[in-house]
Amino acid sequence: MAYIQDLIIKPPFSELFSIDENVLQGIVKNILENTYDESQPIVVWKDKNIVIDGHTRLKASHLAGRQIISVFNKPFRNEEEALQYAINNQRNRRNMSEAELLRCIEAVDKRQERGGDRKSEEAKSKAPSGGIEKSKSPSAQETARIVGASARKVERARSVLSDPEEKEAVITGKKSINKASQDAKARGRGPKRDDQGKFVPSEDHKKDLADAIATLKDFRKKYKRLGELAEIFKLIDSLP
Repeated sequence: MAYIQDLIIKPPFSELFSIDENVLQGIVKNILENTYDESQPIVVWKDKNIVIDGHTRLKASHLAGRQIISVFNKPFRNEEEALQYAINNQRNRRNMSEAELLRCIEAVDKRQERGGDRKSEEAKSKAPSGGIEKSKSPSAQETARIVGASARKVERARSVLSDPEEKEAVITGKKSINKASQDAKARGRGPKRDDQGKFVPSEDHKKDLADAIATLKDFRKKYKRLGELAEIFKLIDSLP
């Protein structure tokens, strides 16, 4: 048992999952009518008094006027282990919303050492021949394991998290992670202009152009004996 006032509500644990008002009021009513269910203690980080799991039950107990609540003091080696425990508990109980999934991915990513393996995530996430989507990012696979999603979903969420506007759209329930990811990438690929009004190609455009030029030069080598294509070959030869 512990005094409610002594328990610490702290991010990221307090921000991962939204509190459903209907569920909250149902628990409050049950506490008032039948007292608190001692078989459902609040999980607290031992020796730190930080609430890891049970934020809805804790708030309901407070609203019901309780001062003491049943707790289970669980030891954790570090915040990452506590975070994994909190996420695993919740995803086994509920169907996480897109906003909750995005917050979980963000929290886990912040505590992972990615070592630069998010470089060119878009290129890594393209489907290989056969049309099967497969992530080559170890950190995406690890985050996916923790949050219970696919690595491809994690990569899409990362593109959303790098775009404040799209992140807000997911958090507020206006867009799914997939839709927000598509919109974020589309906006990032759009034409940009410099101070003189000239178009500035994005890195993706530069890569696509380089690939196209390489393809044309391969074509030139393969069909160089065809005189009918002389004018086209001259154009290809003039390419950088």
